Amino acid sequence: MPLFNKVQAGGSMKLFRVRLNATQPFGFDSQFSPTAGILPFNIRNDFNVIQPGGYIQTTQNLGKRISLTWGGRYDNYRYLSATRWSPRAGLSYRITDKVSWRAAWGTYHQQPVFFLSGAFPQNRQLLPMRSDHLLTGLTWIVSSNTRVTLEGYYKRYKDYPVSPLFPQFSLANAGDSFEQNELLLPYVSFGRGRVRGLELFVEKKFARKWYGQANWSWSRTRHAGFDGILRPGSFDYPLVGNGVIGYALNRKWDFSVRGAYLTGRPITPFNMALSAAQRRAVFDLARYNSVRAPDYFRLDFRVDRTFTFREKPVVLFVGLQNATNRQNFAFPSWSRTNNRRTIETQLGLFPIVGLNWKF
Repeated sequence: MPLFNKVQAGGSMKLFRVRLNATQPFGFDSQFSPTAGILPFNIRNDFNVIQPGGYIQTTQNLGKRISLTWGGRYDNYRYLSATRWSPRAGLSYRITDKVSWRAAWGTYHQQPVFFLSGAFPQNRQLLPMRSDHLLTGLTWIVSSNTRVTLEGYYKRYKDYPVSPLFPQFSLANAGDSFEQNELLLPYVSFGRGRVRGLELFVEKKFARKWYGQANWSWSRTRHAGFDGILRPGSFDYPLVGNGVIGYALNRKWDFSVRGAYLTGRPITPFNMALSAAQRRAVFDLARYNSVRAPDYFRLDFRVDRTFTFREKPVVLFVGLQNATNRQNFAFPSWSRTNNRRTIETQLGLFPIVGLNWKF
């Protein structure tokens, strides 16, 4: 038996040309701060930096039913003067002809974006963010037209940028922020977190051209800021369900319906007294991510018609997104005009028409 059945290796060299130019001489009114006009800055930072990296991966069959893959990745984050090795391994085992099991473990690193790491001198001391992933699952081929997959996972995060100014806040919770100046803060790499969950996926093709697939997942996401207290992450959706069912009338016509449900995500309520007194949104950080938004639900319909143009398929489709016109929660805001809290909602009933031409 050969030592390795397959060996793969590669490398990369990235060149970044960064030009940072941002000025706020009077500071800004952060929703995190009870004081307006904090952190005035004048950021002018131009630099070039290279980031080399490489990987190696090997695969070996340990018998007729077992396969092992392992290796790792090397990255040199020169702007942060940091080097990281990220090992990974995966094992798959075919229990029967229809049931298989797999497990995987890996470490991953990522540099904070230059926009943040280059904003303040102390941010040059940030570490590459780290996450360790462990997952395992079973796949069951029930029949030629039905497949079921069950997976469980655990993820651990460390070295995430957090703000000593606002000890509850972690950059891991900022993915949906459109206010970039809210993120321009001095940071330290003290953040940590964890995610664990289960996911069930079912796919089936019915008789008479019916088909469908559905998935259900349960998860818990927790992140800690500078104070070290684990709280619900901003993307903690404990229950998520998706389902699609369709009917292919023939090669030209296809009809489908899709439904989606999510438990409401955590949000931070406003400090109503301070917000009203200053006519702006001010978070109640003592209750950071302690309130749940309403649950999300959406139902979509779509019809596809396939044509042939120059021997290539052309798909014309029409449909309705959010067909029930449900006013799903988007985010809370503060009306300076009326000096009160308001709720922004996502797009309601929305018709779509489109063309997909592969040539």
